[in-house]
Amino acid sequence: MKTIEITNLLTQEKTHFVNELSLTENIVSKIILDNKQTGQILNKAVRQEIKNTFEIVERISGMTGNSFGFCGSKNLHAKYIN
Repeated sequence: MKTIEITNLLTQEKTHFVNELSLTENIVSKIILDNKQTGQILNKAVRQEIKNTFEIVERISGMTGNSFGFCGSKNLHAKYIN
């Protein structure tokens, strides 16, 4: 299992997920939770709609070699912490 930390860059609020999902999928989960749509967290159509609506990118840092995810419109940054 991986621990993922998602930070809201405006408020510095941190949310942690422990699972095997990608950084992108965890950002989608965070958006669903923030929208108070927890009943839809496993709904594939809702998850795909969020991916289509919000630009979510995953990259590898050239400086550290670590993976990170980012959603600019929601000011969310995701990284693995273990």
